[in-house]
Amino acid sequence: MKPEQAEKWAEIRNRGQWSYIWRVGVLRWGLVMCGVFIGMDSARHPHQFLSSVLGNVPLWICAGLLFGFFTWHGTEWQYRRQVGKQSN
Repeated sequence: MKPEQAEKWAEIRNRGQWSYIWRVGVLRWGLVMCGVFIGMDSARHPHQFLSSVLGNVPLWICAGLLFGFFTWHGTEWQYRRQVGKQSN
């Protein structure tokens, strides 16, 4: 992680872990993936749109939570390494 990235991450982490998980994991990544898969399902089976939505929305909310959780912890690990390097 570069020092500029560490500064930006410090701002993001001040907003909190759950804010990041919901914004980046669920709303950004999860909704995009959900839209892609609903679109693909709808193209193949247009008469099953509702079942596609009902199946994909909970799936991608959970996947987005996991994505946000793991990216938070991965970035936090990199940040702590960078801060440790700067203090030495």
